[in-house]
Amino acid sequence: MMIVLLWILILALLGGCGGDSSSGGETGFTDPAGYSLEVPEGWMVSDETAGDGLIRADFSRDEEMGIQVRLSSMPAAGFSSTVRSALDDYRRDMTGHWGGSLTETERITPDAGDEALTVRFRFSRDDGSEWYLQYSLVRKDDRLLMFQGGCSWPDREEGMQAFDNVVESVRFQ
Repeated sequence: MMIVLLWILILALLGGCGGDSSSGGETGFTDPAGYSLEVPEGWMVSDETAGDGLIRADFSRDEEMGIQVRLSSMPAAGFSSTVRSALDDYRRDMTGHWGGSLTETERITPDAGDEALTVRFRFSRDDGSEWYLQYSLVRKDDRLLMFQGGCSWPDREEGMQAFDNVVESVRFQ
């Protein structure tokens, strides 16, 4: 399932597909489910909140860099167990689909929600391409926001800053 969600992000980045989009200056994104985020200046927003699915929004820049926002209920297993399971699934899905190696490069604790973790990766795919990937989870009460960001490896510093800013901008109502 995680690979399907990442594919949607990649397709949105490469094909500019998605729901309603907007671009321009610094904007905000508010989900009726009770949280808001800042969108980087000039990025496109694909709002997916009309349905009640896992994917809530895609933010992308010039079809080269993007982050997908997902929302679910916090599993009863707790945050640490959920993180382990989500990361295991993510690694398996990415390498299973694209081949290659996914190497964790760093973990940080964002200033967001009640509990949060960001994990950074270098992904060397079998097709020879190199990617920077970031997976962040933020828990607030019984809600879990998940962010999957990606960009080419040479753009990683810019991507990292943009992705971190989105994650740390979350405000729960």
